Amino acid sequence: MESRVRFLIILLWILSLVAGCSTGESGLQSLAASEQPLFSCGGDQSGRYYKSINFLIGAGGRVYLWDSVNFEGLDVYSPDGKFLFTLGKKGQGPDELPNVAAAAADSKGRLWVNVFSQKMLKVFSPDGKLIREVLLPEEISRGYINRMLFGAGDELYIQSDSGAGEYSVHGFYPEEGRTRLFHEEKGRKEGGLARFFTDLAVDDTGKLYISDPFDYRIYAYSPEGVLIRTYENRRARKERILDSDFDILNGDLNSVIRFEGYREVLARLKGPSRYFPAVFGLNADRGRLYVWTSQRESRLNRYIVDIYDLDFQRLGRACYFNWVKMNLARIVNARLYIPSIENYDTSLVRKLGRMGLTNVPEKLNVYQVRN
Repeated sequence: MESRVRFLIILLWILSLVAGCSTGESGLQSLAASEQPLFSCGGDQSGRYYKSINFLIGAGGRVYLWDSVNFEGLDVYSPDGKFLFTLGKKGQGPDELPNVAAAAADSKGRLWVNVFSQKMLKVFSPDGKLIREVLLPEEISRGYINRMLFGAGDELYIQSDSGAGEYSVHGFYPEEGRTRLFHEEKGRKEGGLARFFTDLAVDDTGKLYISDPFDYRIYAYSPEGVLIRTYENRRARKERILDSDFDILNGDLNSVIRFEGYREVLARLKGPSRYFPAVFGLNADRGRLYVWTSQRESRLNRYIVDIYDLDFQRLGRACYFNWVKMNLARIVNARLYIPSIENYDTSLVRKLGRMGLTNVPEKLNVYQVRN
């Protein structure tokens, strides 16, 4: 009897390992500690609604939020989600903005904003007043700016791309009038509707991490631009872009349709461009590096996140909603900030491909990160 009990215990332990490591990764825990957010920016609480959210987290947890589809200015929220004021209201005046391509906040609370097709940055004070305009050097301004963030020493990192599969990451030092090229990629992947952005993250020690647009490869740079380490997971599976990845939410949000021009998009993709990037997102927070992969778990099609320490020793895995075309998540002080794309309708989200969102990003939700 005792041997039979021991056998059953061992069998259950083996089965639990198999379930946790299965292809579908159905046993993974959510990156968010709860399905209910701590608070939201926008929505019913503020009476402000958005069609497509973009945002950043500034000094002290202040939130800057804008609608990239129906831009009316940058809305500023307190660290606990209360609406404060709007800066850079839509317009062509000196302290107005017609739109926003990218923005970043420095340690003094100043907001640096780039407008689409403009070769400069507008700098706003913490209370929303225009301080100055800064011209961008040619090596940065000739591309489309997709992402900006400040390092621990207020170095401004700018990621831009040509729209034809080439991208670069520069350090920009406006007070000194100089730039430094950190990383560039040329010609491996094509542009167009199926182009994917590399992502950036800065840890508490000031190191800059840059994801590769194709392989599971992460580059770590010192603030001085020295490549410290390249981490690569050669066993990571690359996900091919399929017809079904163009299955997106219909306008009623309750049904799924296939994107009409998907055949033309697929026909243009050759070689590496026919695959999703193995890594599409990076977040660094409190000694941890969160690596968003294009693999999904099986229950709700949430993306799998590999969690490492800063020496690339893996600490665990989790999963959450995101968008493979551009990392929508930010993790700051153990809080996950993400537009409201969560969707727990299993019958619906299992039908959705990777090219579309799982819900309408009309507000920003904030969660505690699971330990």
